[in-house]
Amino acid sequence: MVKKRHYPPAYYRYNEKSKTISIRFRKEDYDKLEAMAKVANKSIADFIRSTVLNFREELNNTIENVYNIGYADGINGKPHRYRQNGVVVGNGNEEE
Repeated sequence: MVKKRHYPPAYYRYNEKSKTISIRFRKEDYDKLEAMAKVANKSIADFIRSTVLNFREELNNTIENVYNIGYADGINGKPHRYRQNGVVVGNGNEEE
C-alpha cells in the first residue's frame, strides 16, 4: 500500500484560497500571448489575470450603463428601442 504524502496545513489553506486554472493553447496562440505579455511587461499569468479582471469591470460598467439608459427612457416615455423580433430601431438619441 502506497502512503499518501503529508502536506502541512498551510498548503491546504493556500490551495483553498488560490484556485488553479489550466489552459492549453496552440503554439501560435501561445507565441502571440507571450508577445503581448512581454509588451505589457508582465508575466503571462499576470497578463491573463489583469485582462480577465479588466473585462469583468468593463462588463459590469456596461450592464449598469444599459440599465440606466433603459430606466431613463422608461421615465421619459421614449418608445422601445427594439421591435418584437429583437431588431434595434435606433440608438435612442433620435427624437421621434
